[in-house]
Amino acid sequence: MRKRLLYILMFFITGTLFAQKPYWLEKRPQGGDRFIYGIGSSPIHEKDYEGIAKKQALVDLASQIEIKLNSSSVSELLAENDDIKRNFNQNIKTQISLSLYGQQLIGSYKDGNTYYVCFELNKQEYLKERKRRIEEIKRTTYTLYEKGVMMENQGRIMAAVEQYIRCIKKLTPILDTDMQYQGEDLFENIYSSLRNIWNGIEIGVTPNELTYKAYTTSRQKVSIQILRRGSAIQDIPLSTRFAKGTGEITTPTKTNSNGLSSFDVLRVTGKEQEMSLTVQVASESLPYKSMPKWLSRSIHRVWSIPNTQLPIHVAPSQIKVFIKNDTGVDAVKQFVRSMISQNYFDQVEDKSDAQVEIRIEGKIDKGELVEGGSYNLQSYYTTGSIELYDRYHEKTITSVSQQGVKTLLKQNTPKSKVDITAWKGVLKRLKPQFKKALSAIDIEEVSDDALTQHNEEKKQEASIPSTDTSTANKSPQNKTPSNINISSGLVGFYSFDQETTANLKGKENSDAVPASKNTPELSKDTPSGKGYSLKLNGEDYLKIPRLPIQAGHDYSVSVWVKTSHGGSIIGVEQPENNLITPAIGSITGGKFYVFARNDIYLRYPTLDFNPKLLLLDGQWHHLVVTFAMTDERNGIGKFYMDGKLMDTEKGRSKGLEYIAGYIGHTKGIELDYIGLIDQIKFYNKTITHQQITNLFKSKN
Repeated sequence: MRKRLLYILMFFITGTLFAQKPYWLEKRPQGGDRFIYGIGSSPIHEKDYEGIAKKQALVDLASQIEIKLNSSSVSELLAENDDIKRNFNQNIKTQISLSLYGQQLIGSYKDGNTYYVCFELNKQEYLKERKRRIEEIKRTTYTLYEKGVMMENQGRIMAAVEQYIRCIKKLTPILDTDMQYQGEDLFENIYSSLRNIWNGIEIGVTPNELTYKAYTTSRQKVSIQILRRGSAIQDIPLSTRFAKGTGEITTPTKTNSNGLSSFDVLRVTGKEQEMSLTVQVASESLPYKSMPKWLSRSIHRVWSIPNTQLPIHVAPSQIKVFIKNDTGVDAVKQFVRSMISQNYFDQVEDKSDAQVEIRIEGKIDKGELVEGGSYNLQSYYTTGSIELYDRYHEKTITSVSQQGVKTLLKQNTPKSKVDITAWKGVLKRLKPQFKKALSAIDIEEVSDDALTQHNEEKKQEASIPSTDTSTANKSPQNKTPSNINISSGLVGFYSFDQETTANLKGKENSDAVPASKNTPELSKDTPSGKGYSLKLNGEDYLKIPRLPIQAGHDYSVSVWVKTSHGGSIIGVEQPENNLITPAIGSITGGKFYVFARNDIYLRYPTLDFNPKLLLLDGQWHHLVVTFAMTDERNGIGKFYMDGKLMDTEKGRSKGLEYIAGYIGHTKGIELDYIGLIDQIKFYNKTITHQQITNLFKSKN
């Protein structure tokens, strides 16, 4: 029995080892006019070796099908570029291999390490079936093409582009055939529509030019409209960039159904007096990657992407700066000079001529001695700082520093070399800090305008009679600066002095009107002691049908309040979406909110601000909220009280619509204001700290 089993086992092993290769692997079969054969192989260690071998066999079959271009339009396209022609031939063979039909597997074989397959294709049956499929592909493609033309006529250019690409992809397996369909060259029509898709498109911008003061933060909105022969083009992705100069800009949204879009120029940061922005269809959003390579290369050569230029005229704004270097190392001063030369500073040698003084200070301390084999190393620890000081307003603008930066040098290295090497290490770390600090400076507070304002204030101080020492030494709140420069951007002003609640700036639909059962009263108790203020008792309030400022844009709100109870000071009607909208007020628990978002309130921390102690004291206080957009959705809000910055908060503010607002009330919060309100001002920009200080000092 054992011998019999052994003989059977040896028979199978011998049969396997000495099995003959199939005839189609020994010699490729010749099918004459009736058949063609495709052979493929794959190493057995591949995960899908059977699928890989089959794919190779089908490619082998397709390579034996002669490709003759019977379409004149395709031939003309390929004649333009040899590279496109080579890529096209490779692509169409791949497409034919994927669309073969009627092939039969006639055998497979393993030789130990490799797997082989052979397919047979009946030429006559294949050609007969292909003819039927060609007509079917043309018919369905023509239907798709008609839809693409309709999309293009409706101004849906991007949808039309995708549709034309879809049509050409569908035609690709049969592009070697005659493209005539219903008396027209189908491929020529589709390709021409795709090639000429951007013809006649114009990009218009409003305003058609911008004017800036160098390095100032002055957000300006630019509207875009895209038309094609007078009709709006929608859903077009756009991009903006500085063609000349530098600055900060937001990304435009896609055009809407009216062909409209917009973006904001936040600031310009270059020194050029003539800059320009390029506004164009966003090339990176165009569907090149969804095209076959041969089509992508051809279209990339012929498409002329629509664009326009927006000139920016920049008025020069230089700040005179004096560099005070206390380090004794000239290289440190050279470093600072090179950094500020890239910005808006003009160095002067006379300190009395400078608006800003740059103070460079530091020291080098000798540390431990590190013993070595050949020589000893001496360690040094360097501390350095750079401060920008506003000489006229007597305050620090910004400063950066590094502490205890370690340096190792040979023992007894000359002091001059120690100083240079040690400071080199410090400056390497200070450079990114200093660069960031320079870019964050608000030039408006140290510019020529600020200097003029400072000089005017000095003149005003000098004109105050000095006969009454007690009067002359009173708080600066009693002095009114002669040039407070706060009318720019003022879009809403409710003073109540003329016994009216109208918006004195005359903005449409922005007069405050009674919205409660009782009409609020006026009071002669005001911050300045003149005119009238609004008196609210917690049951009456005013409504502003259309706030003169918008969510999603820069704004500032200034108001005087006198209260012991608090409540909603400036409120908003709750929007349907989660927009952060301008609202200020105090609520129960002693907290204070500045922005309302539906029923969720973003409240400033109370670490440095306790409204119970600082606001709800029955005295007049000046409150200001500013919000500066940093991009399309986000911004930075600041809260000031009595001219002092109390806190800064990051937040989101999105939307273009004007919304309704209230004085003494916020919809959804059952905490109406009790107290006096006066001098409510709305600005469509972020006013500066200096302007806020002036508003506080002026009291009117």
